[in-house]
Amino acid sequence: MNLKKIITKIITGEAPDGGEIDFLKKYNFEEVDRLQAANAVLTRELESAKQINPEHTPGAPAENEISSLRLLAKQLSEERDTAQKELEHWKYRRHIGELAERHQFADVEYLTYLCEKNQVDLAQAEAADRFMADLRDKTPKFFRADIQPGAKADPLPGQYAAAAPSIADLLSAAPEITQ
Repeated sequence: MNLKKIITKIITGEAPDGGEIDFLKKYNFEEVDRLQAANAVLTRELESAKQINPEHTPGAPAENEISSLRLLAKQLSEERDTAQKELEHWKYRRHIGELAERHQFADVEYLTYLCEKNQVDLAQAEAADRFMADLRDKTPKFFRADIQPGAKADPLPGQYAAAAPSIADLLSAAPEITQ
């Protein structure tokens, strides 16, 4: 995207499209101001060097230094953008993990896919909860069940003792064995 083209489009009365609007929202004007200020400082230093020694015109070494500084600034900007994208990715993954944990969804990777496919806005908790409720209704097999594994615990000793007959009563009621 080119900022000049977008501004020209707006001035001529054309409406910017969605990609251009997103570009403007994400455009870092402070970074541009900072780079322009650094460029102005370098230009002033170059002009002051010319005034101190008018016969000396900066040659290739000064121009190479400026171009290497510009290249370094470009590389640092790219690294910053990459790091920012990675941070956003990990924040998104953390939100997906929290959503999966809160709703007991078993497969976080699949939930990530579903959220991206259905364009779920995780910033809106109500919309995300509604999406998870619909998902639970449609495909409950991906949700962990609220059950405890294993057999039920034995009753406490004496809990049913009052209702059970005594051994003597059982023996008295037993049939006699004759041979």
